[in-house]
Amino acid sequence: MTKKTLKDFSESEPMRDDECASLAEILEEIEDRLGKIEARLEKIEEAMQELKGRRQLSGTGIDGMDVALKTLKERGFLREIADLSKTREREQIVSRLKGLGAVEIKGTNDSYIVHPRKFEEFVKTLEEIDISDPDAVSEKLGELKDLFYEMLRDGLVYFDVKEKKWKVIL
Repeated sequence: MTKKTLKDFSESEPMRDDECASLAEILEEIEDRLGKIEARLEKIEEAMQELKGRRQLSGTGIDGMDVALKTLKERGFLREIADLSKTREREQIVSRLKGLGAVEIKGTNDSYIVHPRKFEEFVKTLEEIDISDPDAVSEKLGELKDLFYEMLRDGLVYFDVKEKKWKVIL
């Protein structure tokens, strides 16, 4: 039996029940395919939005104060060299963020601008950890592990053996 197309149905005389059923099957198949296409399209659009966000923050750097503020709120920190390298207003952005309460931590490799609440959370979490292994500590700090390693390298955090807790020096 050859598969009929919609054109075949429109050219014929009044449809029989089996032809109606066949047409209904074709329409269901089209609806299924359309549903799959819409789902794929949504995934593609989400991926494009994610890439657009990453591009703003990574390779191209942050261009302006609005994006810097948004990033600081969402991610909790900025790396001056990595995130602000492409803007001519780097010093003004850092100065303005510090004026709004952000904490600047200057490391050997990069300077971090940290949201005040995120920094308080970082210090509180760090002080509660009684493990001296930096790798184990970094796992508990999550996205702020790079900041921890930078501060550790520069001697801005250390493990107090007597008190068995991490301390921050600023």
